[in-house]
Amino acid sequence: MSTLNQFRYLAQVVIELTSPLAIGSGEKLFETDAAVAVDSNYLPYIPGTAIAGVVRSLMDPTQKDVFFGQAGDNPIGSSILFTEAKIINSQGRVMDGIVPYSDIANDPILQFYSDLPIRQHVRINHRGVSDEDNYGKFDEQIVYAGTRFCFELEMISNTRDDHRFQQVLDTICHGEFRLGGGTRNGFGNVKVVDLQQRVIDIDNPTERNKYLNKSAMLGSDFWSKEYHPATPNSSNSWDEYLLELKADDFFFFGSGLGDDEVDMAPVTEYIVVWDGNKADWKECYLLPASSIKGAISHRVCYHWNKQKGYTVGHPYATTGEDNPAVSTLFGFIGKSQEKQERGHVILSDVFIEKTALNSYVNSHLAVDRFTGGALEGALFFEKNVYAHDYPIQLTILVDKKVFNNTDSKSAIIQKALEETLKDICRGLLPLGGGVNRGNGVFSGKLTKNKEVIYE
Repeated sequence: MSTLNQFRYLAQVVIELTSPLAIGSGEKLFETDAAVAVDSNYLPYIPGTAIAGVVRSLMDPTQKDVFFGQAGDNPIGSSILFTEAKIINSQGRVMDGIVPYSDIANDPILQFYSDLPIRQHVRINHRGVSDEDNYGKFDEQIVYAGTRFCFELEMISNTRDDHRFQQVLDTICHGEFRLGGGTRNGFGNVKVVDLQQRVIDIDNPTERNKYLNKSAMLGSDFWSKEYHPATPNSSNSWDEYLLELKADDFFFFGSGLGDDEVDMAPVTEYIVVWDGNKADWKECYLLPASSIKGAISHRVCYHWNKQKGYTVGHPYATTGEDNPAVSTLFGFIGKSQEKQERGHVILSDVFIEKTALNSYVNSHLAVDRFTGGALEGALFFEKNVYAHDYPIQLTILVDKKVFNNTDSKSAIIQKALEETLKDICRGLLPLGGGVNRGNGVFSGKLTKNKEVIYE
């Protein structure tokens, strides 16, 4: 006689951050407005609720209650559980439980997680300057790109061949699967690098003993530790725009700080790189997705007004969140919870290995408009990155439901976005800082779902 809920479906998943992660703790620190969540070892971790929430949001609506339960007159309990995701050290070992301090302090990568990167953000208005009225300056702490985490999930079932568990695993391997905050600004993109699963029949004494003796520690011997990359599933609900760009000469994405040579230095960030299950550091120049997104948003606004025939000063010309194309593509805050909506465009940060490009120091001097001479104290130095003909790929995902409507508004929004992306490829929309000094001019090719639409 079979036991109720006779089978236990188990899986262990190792994910790698392909972009930084912002899992907020809800706390502020002296050096940042938003600190990341850390575990008892003061190492970043991902709560199981964060993973479950993303999986639930991506699943077929008809299946959500089956997995995650429901309240109401006929309540149903959840049939699946997720553990929290713990960080993996430079040797591929999961840092679960109370870890000796020496294991962290002597690890080539973990020793630096006590000093996580902080990303600066400035909300820009339609005039291209900081939006002080909406408190546009803030910063947040993030976890290094390349960091690996491990978590487990378990589902109870009455049958050995329950395809529902595979649906959950497919969702985790999905190209849309992103964790944490700021997913529309380049954060939280992950890939599955190891996925192992097992089905346990608790009516079988041997399998039941294996299940009962399984440790709750993520680094237990229940699983092998060989890494087998998982193939992500493609998405049919997103349009993929790929910009294959080459810089004309210099670009500058500023860090907001200087270094020992200049007053204004480009932003760099360390990422973790893996060779099998061994990790090390690499310093990279950073092209932040939030900066690129801001430039695209402003140009989309221009193309919307242009197509509608609204010139500067026209009573129907709109900017910022008041512009239908901007609010539809990039979301809006609104004045109430009911009127808020997140964006339908996803970008990712671009990292370029620092040793692949050269940097040059340029001096600048402000001129007195009255005398034509130099303003006292106005000499400053800037370090620009020289990237002539260096190939850069920028991927932009757009939710298809934005363009699937048959009304004219959807068609105008689509054209406004595509003309904006073409402007980047034409060299008409520079990216980064110092664009009025000739920085950030790119040219290249634009494809949509692997079909060339501009070259």
